[in-house]
Amino acid sequence: MADAFEMTPPLIEDPTGAELLQRAMAAASNGIVIADATREDCPIIYINAGFERLSGYCYEDIMGRNCRFLQGPDTDPASVRKLGEAVRDGTERRVTLLNYRKDGAPFWNELFLAPVHDADGRLVQYVGVQNDVTERRRAEEQVAHMAYHDALTGLANRAKLEAGLQRALRDANQRKLSLALLYLDLDDFKSVNDGLGPGAGDDLLREAARRLRAVCRPSDLLARQGGDEFLILLDALEEEPEKTAGAVAELPPGRWASRSTWKARRSPWVPAWVCRCFPATRGTPTACSSTRTRRCTRPRATGAGACRSTWTTTPPQSAGRA
Repeated sequence: MADAFEMTPPLIEDPTGAELLQRAMAAASNGIVIADATREDCPIIYINAGFERLSGYCYEDIMGRNCRFLQGPDTDPASVRKLGEAVRDGTERRVTLLNYRKDGAPFWNELFLAPVHDADGRLVQYVGVQNDVTERRRAEEQVAHMAYHDALTGLANRAKLEAGLQRALRDANQRKLSLALLYLDLDDFKSVNDGLGPGAGDDLLREAARRLRAVCRPSDLLARQGGDEFLILLDALEEEPEKTAGAVAELPPGRWASRSTWKARRSPWVPAWVCRCFPATRGTPTACSSTRTRRCTRPRATGAGACRSTWTTTPPQSAGRA
């Protein structure tokens, strides 16, 4: 069996050169795998120590198997498909995909796949050079998350909301649906910051975010615009968007008009709501942005004490002139 998978270095006639090549590959920190392209299912015929460290598998675990054993439930099918196309066409391919070690731990694998041809131009082997880029991937995801999320509450920020609103309006126009945008702020929030300090204000904002998450649908986009201002985008509403939005804004008073305690002092937590419901064929994100703050001034001016809502179904174009 060992003879069946004995590695024959391609395109190297000089034994000394072949020996140097094998030593170089064995010493490489990257994981290197060579598969036999002339056999069915491209069995592995060589791995280096770097691949054993990367995957947790030893030589005996791997010889004769196809590399797909590294794949798992969250491996991107599109990336796997690209690799299959490269093998079928005899071309190079670079992908980054989620693989799994022998102990089941996931890692991000940057894989460069290259074909090897013999002196007659026949495809005989595939070389895969693999590198664990998990830390780099996490750093990239963290940067991307920070760009579109509020650092204090973890909610979407205004940039993500605007992008989501663009997509929601486009989808609503195409599918003849409606959407609703709920805007709310916390009455007397300034008194919390002034009386109890910024730390108490931050606690209050995080608590508001937690309660808002609890009442949102999985498909809703919840965002913090800044300060004590939050927005909820309800999209793909087939009928009665006001009723759907009202299910959030008109919750029993105990869910919103409650009190929270910091440092043995009590402070009110009462949201003031504004709801905009958009017809399927009208509305733009820009018009929405210019309207929502102006309409918030009416419920804010009424003072704290009860949960209040202001409703409008006017198109954004005309509402923007209100």
